[in-house]
Amino acid sequence: MGSWTIAVVIVAAGSLCLRFRAGQRLPSAVAASLIVAFFTYLMGAGEVVFADPARMCQPTATIPDWDNYEEGLFPPRAACRWADGSTEELVSSWVNPLLFIALGVALACLIALVVSHYRKGSPS
Repeated sequence: MGSWTIAVVIVAAGSLCLRFRAGQRLPSAVAASLIVAFFTYLMGAGEVVFADPARMCQPTATIPDWDNYEEGLFPPRAACRWADGSTEELVSSWVNPLLFIALGVALACLIALVVSHYRKGSPS
């Protein structure tokens, strides 16, 4: 299964939470976005935690052994760096963009939900 296929499956799973009836659009969009962000982060963090630099940063004929291995859990990143300045990222290229887009959409929908709640004049 290709890397982009996993991204599509994660977005499709999050989309199952969407409700299109009036009054449920924003809460369901927040939930769907957070589900997408959670599973995307889980995928990226798994790639970081289970990365084996000795196996994944293989030397080639043009690039000798790697000099430095960098990793971080937020945002998920793992990279092999060589002395000549070249870098090989080990986390899939779609993880961080999808993670931050999903978090941004969740935040925007949450703000819109709070604003609409206060515009209605709902008693607290």
